Amino acid sequence: MRKLTLERVLRGLHDSQIIAGIQTLFDGGVRLWLGDATNSIIAETTIERTGRKWAEEDAARWLHETALWQFPDSKYANKHGDSSTSPRGLRQAGANDGPPADAIPRGAARLH
Repeated sequence: MRKLTLERVLRGLHDSQIIAGIQTLFDGGVRLWLGDATNSIIAETTIERTGRKWAEEDAARWLHETALWQFPDSKYANKHGDSSTSPRGLRQAGANDGPPADAIPRGAARLH
């Protein structure tokens, strides 16, 4: 896959009918979420901003990895998650613990 950018991930999720959202917070952080076809939020996180750096790369990575994990049979996962080390490959191998710890940015809380 080419470099993960927030725009590319959001376009891919939209094209795969996976609902995603980004909300800026008053303290400079961002809240991210993924939802299903019924508009139910199934995964969300908050990423704190460090200094003046915007969390765009962390946001793109979290949305990408979490979408692969939560929607393993989606068009998005079929396009981006074929390797045996991807969340889809891990899930097929029987791992059900959620996205790998390195998919969750520092300062983020995983809520379900």
